[in-house]
Amino acid sequence: AEFEKLATSNATRTEEGDCDLILMYAANTATAPIALRLAQIEMETRHDVWTLDAYAWALYANGRVQDANSAIQKAIAVGIQSAQIFDHAGNIARKLGHTADAA
Repeated sequence: AEFEKLATSNATRTEEGDCDLILMYAANTATAPIALRLAQIEMETRHDVWTLDAYAWALYANGRVQDANSAIQKAIAVGIQSAQIFDHAGNIARKLGHTADAA
């Protein structure tokens, strides 16, 4: 609750906090639509790897797996070796039935 309060406050907002807030909301089916709305807003102005990852995860949480795969592939293409990005990519691939890619 404290993180959510800080992350949504205009005085303390950060790019990292925005992505973390999206990921937090995406983790719960009740707040997943909020995560997607926030991610779409972020994608209007930012296209960095962390925003792409958060956007992909919000899409995934909302059942838009094909769109999530497109977004996560763009994040992977940046070349950053991140366990978080690989975990999200693996979960998305598994949901699509791409077992080899998921592994």
